[in-house]
Amino acid sequence: MTALNRTIYVGNLPPDTTAEQVLNLVHSGVVESFKLFPDKNFAFISFLSEISAIHFFATAKLHHLSLNNNHLKINWGKQSPIPLQVSLAVTKDKATRNVYFGNIPKSKGINIPELRQTLESRFGLIENIRIVKRAIASSTNHDTLSSDDSVTDIVSSNYENSVVFIHFYNINSAIRTVQELSLDPENPYKIFYGKDRCAKISRYQREFVANYLRSPDPDAIDDSVIISVLSQRAIAALEINTSMAQFSAHPPAVDNTGNRTIYIGGLPLSITIEDVCDTIKGYGSLERVKFIPDKGIAFLTFIEPIVAAEYYMGNLTNHRGVLVQNVLADIGWGKQSGPMPEELYRLVVERGAARNIYLRYSSDALTPEQQQQIVAPTLVDIREVFSRFGAFEKILHFKNKYCFFINFTTLQSAVEAMETVRTEGLYKGFKISYGKDGIINKQHFQMPYQTGSTNGISGYFYPPSYSYYAEGSRYGGEDGLSTTMTSPIPDDEKISYM
Repeated sequence: MTALNRTIYVGNLPPDTTAEQVLNLVHSGVVESFKLFPDKNFAFISFLSEISAIHFFATAKLHHLSLNNNHLKINWGKQSPIPLQVSLAVTKDKATRNVYFGNIPKSKGINIPELRQTLESRFGLIENIRIVKRAIASSTNHDTLSSDDSVTDIVSSNYENSVVFIHFYNINSAIRTVQELSLDPENPYKIFYGKDRCAKISRYQREFVANYLRSPDPDAIDDSVIISVLSQRAIAALEINTSMAQFSAHPPAVDNTGNRTIYIGGLPLSITIEDVCDTIKGYGSLERVKFIPDKGIAFLTFIEPIVAAEYYMGNLTNHRGVLVQNVLADIGWGKQSGPMPEELYRLVVERGAARNIYLRYSSDALTPEQQQQIVAPTLVDIREVFSRFGAFEKILHFKNKYCFFINFTTLQSAVEAMETVRTEGLYKGFKISYGKDGIINKQHFQMPYQTGSTNGISGYFYPPSYSYYAEGSRYGGEDGLSTTMTSPIPDDEKISYM
């Protein structure tokens, strides 16, 4: 791996891949330039900052980045300086490769194919065009559409002052566009730089970092801090994946990159699946847990490979194993998990899907008469309804709040339960949503330590704190917790096989 490089090579692209398809995969920072070689099926992405390039490189490796079922080859490109004119424009005007055309009167509109042809002939290739239509009734509600040949203009009796965002292949083309058209007396539009879509921080990324930093307000974290934290964690996870697999994988791994599955062994018969899952608190969410009590082993498959690596390294460093109910168990890598199914991961990112389903009585949407007819479900009722979707890790029941937390052993079971319950209209008067997985009540701060370097890039691993329940909140206490139900009977349901 070449150190401190801002250019990434992306190979093995499917035939006829477009620039937009490739850059749809990028969520790491501002792109300075993009070059596509369709005849050779590869591309180069040059970021403005090296930290963005490191983040993309590491996360692409960890997630086994693919496009149309083609596993992409990710490597470093050649080092190159940022052009002087680009550096000056970025510093002075915060230039990006995105140019917006604003104040478009509805009486004139704008011909998208014609505009694209004109701009590309003068300034360079365009990667993406987006149209934001602002309704007259509410200028704060935007409808963002992708442009294609079928979109000829944005003239509409219901819209005015629409905006067109144009992403060029590189920032230099955007600079020339802004400089020349701003001085053109015949140009009727307001023109300046917009934000690069590849630098947009998703809500999932923001909350992922906020949870890690123990920040109560995700929106208060600066974007640069988010990318910096994510890149450091990703590069450290990549190193942990590759350097530790040769002697701790079960079975021995040929390629452990991006593995999300952790092996835990040497568990006594007294340990339950809930005890095993308690060890993830303070780290992050699981996709699934497989527990085989008669063999004394368990497999934890996390949603994020970064979290799996941190869990592995944190426990190995602090305890030389996993501490389960004061029993020191063995830890290693499980069989290579590969990336999560795309549709399932999208539910995690966009809807906050988790193994935990939250069900609570809410009278807001009911009349007083309807409220009187509500019969609160019992723990037995909940078990009977939800057991058809899969095995449980546990069910928590808060009597005084008519509230349940239903933890499945797999994320897929929770997703199916959520969709079915909502579709069938069960539990009218109850709020149902995804809960949190891997949360903590108390923590101890630990300073980061350096894991070493990978061909010149220092990797820093920030171990999450070892955590535990707040006193009195688990079995009784102020929260009113009345019952903890672990795996449902019969016994053959106690094991959730991957």
